[in-house]
Amino acid sequence: MVLVRLALASFLIVFPALNATALVAEPQPLNTPVPEQWRAPLTKFLNELGAKDISSTIDASKARPYPQNFGEGGPSRIVFRIVHPTSCSSERNECLTIIGHIDDGILISDALFFAGDMIGVGDMSPRILGAQLSKPVWFISKSSVVNAIKTQKGLMITAEPLKPSK
Repeated sequence: MVLVRLALASFLIVFPALNATALVAEPQPLNTPVPEQWRAPLTKFLNELGAKDISSTIDASKARPYPQNFGEGGPSRIVFRIVHPTSCSSERNECLTIIGHIDDGILISDALFFAGDMIGVGDMSPRILGAQLSKPVWFISKSSVVNAIKTQKGLMITAEPLKPSK
């Protein structure tokens, strides 16, 4: 057994791994209808935003819990994908997206942005200004990837063009 370990160690010294493949879960579609318990806060939010056709918009919209924890004792975050002809870009499949939380029956937005309908979580935490940040939550469309990264001061939203597969 010692000889096997020694041989393996020698092999790894001579032929070190140069590349590694990340193990990231496959992005999932954001396609769950808005649950009943989130409809009243979303209705009030969209009404205050000045939206029209709110009932049919909520019927067409999607929602799910945000895939990351924001810290112990804090409110749970929710992702809403607002599906309406004027809040979506059909050629890029991007719609108004809200990351927020419900506090005392009121939807409070942590971020509003346009993003695709596929959602996933990255495997590497970026460093910005020397600070280690959370793993990004990806929103993928036909043409771009939008990242939501939790910082000590709020959500940082970044976007980049989708790189074609090789």
